[in-house]
Amino acid sequence: MAQEQKSINLVAPAFKGLNTEDAVLAQDPSFAEVANNAVIDRRGRLAARKGITNLTSVKTVLGSESVVGIHVFRDSSGNTKTFSVGNNKIMSGEGTLVDETPGAYTVSANDWRMVNFNDSIYFFQRAQEPLVYSNSSGAVQKMSAVAGAAGVTSAIYGNEVLAAYGRLWTA
Repeated sequence: MAQEQKSINLVAPAFKGLNTEDAVLAQDPSFAEVANNAVIDRRGRLAARKGITNLTSVKTVLGSESVVGIHVFRDSSGNTKTFSVGNNKIMSGEGTLVDETPGAYTVSANDWRMVNFNDSIYFFQRAQEPLVYSNSSGAVQKMSAVAGAAGVTSAIYGNEVLAAYGRLWTA
């Protein structure tokens, strides 16, 4: 039966810990049903995240710099590819980083915003032409080189991007 929608204030979701016994619909939002990558204390509360593990062993393309951003691209077939940004480059891979930055494309900063949309990953950064990668093209390329991107001008190059309602929104 339909019920009135109520807003729930989630200041600290799952602060009471893990509860695998109650049904999801009957469960208080202060309990978590699933807690991946978490440390649970003696009282059953979520105490901390376990952190991250370094997967990359060969990172010569980074030089002495660090990875600034990571994004996992998933297409509709379930294929995944991990992209990283740092040292003014776009790289792919997990064990070994491979430079994917298009030739003759100068990157001026590492402030990339990455978003999955329509079986492609889009890279946006202030004052730079957006970049696009899809498994069908197999390479990161300028948006102007992608079929169907006619009309994209520097006036809409954004620093923020959102994929929603069947469109890319930039600001």
